[in-house]
Amino acid sequence: MPITAASKRNVVDPLSAVVIPVRSGADATGKAACDRTLPIFDGWTRYDIKLSYKEKQEVKTEGYTGPAVVCQARWVPVSGHRANKKSTQFMKDNRDLEMWLVPASGGKVMLPYRIAVKTMRGMLIVQASRLEGVDGGSTQAAN
Repeated sequence: MPITAASKRNVVDPLSAVVIPVRSGADATGKAACDRTLPIFDGWTRYDIKLSYKEKQEVKTEGYTGPAVVCQARWVPVSGHRANKKSTQFMKDNRDLEMWLVPASGGKVMLPYRIAVKTMRGMLIVQASRLEGVDGGSTQAAN
């Protein structure tokens, strides 16, 4: 399906997509942090990342010790993809994607601590070695 003007509306870029807002009064590291679909346009293709709650983990790194919510992720092509390409089909069927989120800004947003994606060449893991300005375990969103 080709990219259309409609497929470029109400989307975020891939970098902005990983700054996850938390509803006021919600538990930042609860299931609600993952209950969402990220509509992404990267300049060439339009896709959704559907997040769902997997579990909580405790993390410890320079600048942050506390809970992380682990979201299972699914990549869903929307437009600009070649449906018959091996890489498109691989990512569409991929079940090995997850994002670990930690609270920041008084629990108003969640930021990625770890992102893991199975690729056609192996597992790609990007993990923070230091976090600055996060909440050190604060899990309640500010009102």
